[in-house]
Order: sequence, then structure tokens, then C-alpha cells
Amino acid sequence: MLRTVRRAVPLALRGLRRGLVGGLGLGGLLLLAACSYRGDLETPFAQKLTWFSLLNGDDIRAACHAGAPDRIRVVYNGRYQEQLRVYDLVASDPSGPNAGGAELTARVQDAASYGKLGSVDLSTPLSAWQWQKAQASLDAEEFQRLERTLEQAGLGQKPPVGTELRSTRFYWIAIACAGGKVWFQAWQAPQTDVTRLPFVSLLLGADHTGVPFNAPRPLSAAETATAQPGPEREQDYKAFSLKVTENGLGGLI
Repeated sequence: MLRTVRRAVPLALRGLRRGLVGGLGLGGLLLLAACSYRGDLETPFAQKLTWFSLLNGDDIRAACHAGAPDRIRVVYNGRYQEQLRVYDLVASDPSGPNAGGAELTARVQDAASYGKLGSVDLSTPLSAWQWQKAQASLDAEEFQRLERTLEQAGLGQKPPVGTELRSTRFYWIAIACAGGKVWFQAWQAPQTDVTRLPFVSLLLGADHTGVPFNAPRPLSAAETATAQPGPEREQDYKAFSLKVTENGLGGLI
């Protein structure tokens, strides 16, 4: 299991923030300093301000120390303009009835649930930032199986340093705090056959949001281009890339 691994991974999002602050004035720098993800994904505008921090697991890194409960976050970028899935797992209380298990929070956002920012329904003004959310408990056997499949897929090994995770492609990110150590891994199609990652079926099986999975598919050059129409999610959507480093995500491209 991940909790038995000993090699430490350094923390922080310094490279990403360096890449962002170059063109910001004082006001922008102050805003960026307040953009660490704190679990408030459903708050309006929080996604725009904290998405990169969530992907890098800044909140998990900050709380990871010896004796901290094991935590895992797995994120699916099913093309940013089409679907996002976020799975957060926290180890259950070791003295409670689900000792050895974990509590799962699944969140899904896609073109249907996101809404159009240019046509907000005044009767439900927050629906444009809607996430479908569901919670479940994994027993000890289920949680250990998920940990094993993440390890089999490469979590705990060196990530693909230099890979550019493109918002227009299909990729998975996993970050974990286990045994007081932080681990990061990323898998992107077509470099990796993301249809065969062993942990995916386990997560989808425990996902009760009711939102169908936007499965990876072959993409044309036009679909992976930097400029992308995005009327379903954001009127001014612009594709972006994040570079993988040994520590996590190290640059916005």
C-alpha cells in the first residue's frame, strides 16, 4: 500500500506561480496569493481562481505530516471544456466503525451541469457553477484495493517530467498523502493508454453522481489546438497546458 512507501516528494507550486506572476501587477499578485484551494470548489468563481492549486493538491500538501490521515485526490480532465471529475478520499477514523476504510466525495462537472456563463438563470443564479456531488464510504478492503491499483498505475513512482498536460486532451492526475509523505502522478493520452488504468473502474463504481463518464477517444488536430470554442462552459475559453515536474505541476504554458 502507499502508506508503506518511504521516499519523500518535495512540495509546493512555486514554478506554476512563477509562471503566472510575470504579467501581474500588485493587485494581481495579492489575488494570486489568496488562490490556494481550500475545499471550496462549489463556491462561485472558486474554480477559476483555485483550479491549478486543486490539481497540484496544495491543500493536501499543506496538511501532510507524520500522523496525518491518509488522503488521496484523483482528477479526470475529460477535456476541460467537456467534463471534469474530482475524487477526494480521506481515511476514516481508525477508532470508528469504518476503520481502515475511507470517505469518498465525488464531484463531476460537464457541459450539461456547468451551464452557460453568458445566460445565467436568475431564478438559480449559482447554477452556472454547478457540480454534481455525491458521497460514499469505502470499507477497508475497497480502500486498500484502490490504493493498490493506483500504485500499479505508477503512483509512488517518478512522474512523467516535462509532459505538458493539455486541457484539450484526456488525462488523469493523482496526489496522495500517505504515511506523512506526498506522492504525485499524471497519465495523459495518447502517451499513456488511459483507458486501461486499473483504478478508473473502481472510482467510477463508487461514483454516485449519476453523470455518465466522458470516456477518452481519439482526437483530431483541430480538437487539440490551443484555440477552442467553449460556449458550453465559458464564453472566452482558452486552452491551457500545465507542465509536470518531479514535484507536481511546475508551470502554466
